[in-house]
Amino acid sequence: MATVSNSSRISGLASGLDVESIIDGLTQGTQTKISKAKQDLETLEWKKEAYQSITDALYSFQNTYCGSSNTAMLSVSDLKTLTATSSSGYITAATTENSISESLYISDIVSLASSAKVTSSSAVSAAPTFKGDLATLSALSGKSLNVTLDGTTKTLTFSDKSYSTFEDARTELQSLLNGAFGTGRVSVALNGNTFSLSTGNSILSLNNSGSEGNEVSTVLSFTDGASNRLALSSTVEESNLALSPGDTFSFTVNGENFSFSSSSSIQKIMNQINSSDAGVVMSYSKTTDTFTMVSSETGSASTVKLADTEGSFLSSIFGAGVYTNGSDAVLRVGFNGDTDESSLITLTRSSNTFDIDGTSYTLTGKASGTTAEEVSVSVGLDPEAAAAKVTKFIDAYNTLMKTITDKLYETVYDGYDPLTEDQKKDMTDKEIETWTDKAKSGLLNNDSNLQNVYSQLRNALVDTIKDSEGNSLDITLSSIGISSQSYSTKGQLTIDQSKLLSALRNDPESVIALLTQSSNVTYSHYLTSARVSERYDESGILWRINDIVKTNLSTVGNTGALVTMVGSPEKEYKGQTDYSKKIKTTKDKIDTLLDKLDKEENAYWKKYTALETAMSQLNSTSSYLSSMLSA
Repeated sequence: MATVSNSSRISGLASGLDVESIIDGLTQGTQTKISKAKQDLETLEWKKEAYQSITDALYSFQNTYCGSSNTAMLSVSDLKTLTATSSSGYITAATTENSISESLYISDIVSLASSAKVTSSSAVSAAPTFKGDLATLSALSGKSLNVTLDGTTKTLTFSDKSYSTFEDARTELQSLLNGAFGTGRVSVALNGNTFSLSTGNSILSLNNSGSEGNEVSTVLSFTDGASNRLALSSTVEESNLALSPGDTFSFTVNGENFSFSSSSSIQKIMNQINSSDAGVVMSYSKTTDTFTMVSSETGSASTVKLADTEGSFLSSIFGAGVYTNGSDAVLRVGFNGDTDESSLITLTRSSNTFDIDGTSYTLTGKASGTTAEEVSVSVGLDPEAAAAKVTKFIDAYNTLMKTITDKLYETVYDGYDPLTEDQKKDMTDKEIETWTDKAKSGLLNNDSNLQNVYSQLRNALVDTIKDSEGNSLDITLSSIGISSQSYSTKGQLTIDQSKLLSALRNDPESVIALLTQSSNVTYSHYLTSARVSERYDESGILWRINDIVKTNLSTVGNTGALVTMVGSPEKEYKGQTDYSKKIKTTKDKIDTLLDKLDKEENAYWKKYTALETAMSQLNSTSSYLSSMLSA
């Protein structure tokens, strides 16, 4: 582009002419063409953005409902979501994606599945004990201790009397316990100089009480905090197990080997057993003072096999052990709602949770004795869930249609072209914004490409759907409560929820066929028009919309019209498109006109600069002559 330095331009000082205004007027034609080209460029950019807003909406809809491959179905294709209803709390059912519609009759739950287990044959903790010395026994008078029984703590104080025998002390202690907790709750036995306390299933603990020197333990020795229950956090040697397992001990559980020493805590031993591959869960009941080891699996094949290999840890906590074999779940079942005894079959399962025809069933209990439960379980379409999915899809469809129709029927304001820079100089920001909004409005009004997409989407809802034999379906969207109220609503659909739910409850298969029936013709961008027509006729409404969106966004085969014009959002609108070419052509035109304007201005400035130079020289000569004549 040619340029001339402003420093070589001489204004009309000598001639008195407004050179800049003259040249501006002489080049006005070219300047007008440049302004018009810039307006055209801005209009093209606006129209491109408007088209892209439509393709963005189609792309978002496609990603949500049309899947990522040519054969992917809309997410609402799972309208066949099933729900299971049980007539009894003895059995629950949960559907999966593999469930089928059916009616199941459970005549009798013969037995529940259970795990093999072993329980301690007796309490494992030693009873709390006192040991006395006859020589100091008389000092018991006035001494105190705290006794806690099943959470209730009482302070017992020996009366002020003479204790000459251990029996005197036992009698007094028994009397104090009877008074504190009731007769028969705690029994005191005496063996030589050792007192032992037994409570049945009650939990007992002993603690010192009173000031130093006034405690029972100064006369009858016992461990502060002694209890008739194990403290799992204590080491084996510190615990009050009735039978000591030895300093070191080893054992097997279902063939898994374990070795510990008496310095290990009982909790640590339990944790290692439970986290091992022995397949059992070991627990301790403080209420019954017993251990239980249960197989992780249920069924008659489940086992708990124990053996001490060194020491006697298992014998210490289980004794002889009370073993219970695992059992299978056994039930009498009729399919398709059949309740005739002769048609029932017996199912045996190792777990209380099992699968029947894709549905997961769980036995939660059974009637007492031989009473038959007679449970009915119905697996069928979940109308509420299906209606919710249809509603969600229709809402998305309405949003897509509104995006299209907002542009298709947008108001056109005549006389509102993009503002030039000169026009903006005399306007406020608010005036510029208002003008620009009107200039942008209606750019795609009645656009043939948008009209085509809009018509396709509307026709997909009303065109007859045929089965594979060419017969028309006897159901329509309006018959299930989905309709467009009037032409003025511009394709927006409304839903009569009660009518939709009624249709889904009464004839779900027809509703599902209307919406999701698929054609035997596989979707492809390269189908012939005849095959496209065949697929369209046989496709349910959701498949039709699926195909329309995919076709209009196609970047292969017959490229979609919008994609041809402005590009694909999937490719970030990069590449050569109709509008990118138009925009480039217009930019090139502007550059050419700017170059032309620059040359015109330089040519005119050259002429007027020469004129100014000549006039300046003439004026100088005239001044000289005048001065000479005057002299």
